[in-house]
Amino acid sequence: MEPKYYIGDKVWIADAGMKQIQIECPVCYGKKEVTLILGNGDSLVMPCDGCSVGYEPPKGYNIGYEYKALAVQDTIKEIRCEYHEGRADIHYIFISNRYEEEANVFDNQEDATKLSAVRLEEHKAEEISRSDNVRGYQSKNYSRKAEYHLREVKRLAEEIEYHNRMAKYCKGKAKT
Repeated sequence: MEPKYYIGDKVWIADAGMKQIQIECPVCYGKKEVTLILGNGDSLVMPCDGCSVGYEPPKGYNIGYEYKALAVQDTIKEIRCEYHEGRADIHYIFISNRYEEEANVFDNQEDATKLSAVRLEEHKAEEISRSDNVRGYQSKNYSRKAEYHLREVKRLAEEIEYHNRMAKYCKGKAKT
């Protein structure tokens, strides 16, 4: 079986999966420091604890994860052909050390983006089906699940209200 692409070709890869993202620190808002106003009116500028980890200094952001789908361009550095049960599977290894099947590699960005979008939709559908089958079996008691989720929505709304109240209180104390 002849490979579709060769070593040195720049191609587009359909990429979908959990990606690390940076979330602005909710305490210092990216400034890496906070001001503490003492009871006597003095203020102290100190490093933010909201975005520092262990002994590391504050970064101004926290790390989170999000499922993303995108097209990535890379250059092929190696081609491998593996035979399984009478069929040949071609895999490409890229300069970035990615290992991809031929089905994920495209000539142009549009085709790679389309496949990535399809994978994103498949992931969303899988998440919904997983929530339907939480414990490994299909439960027909949807009223129980609905009750649980409605209770959680109410609890979280109360928690949001409490934290908003406390944040306003802290801001008010800091200004006086």
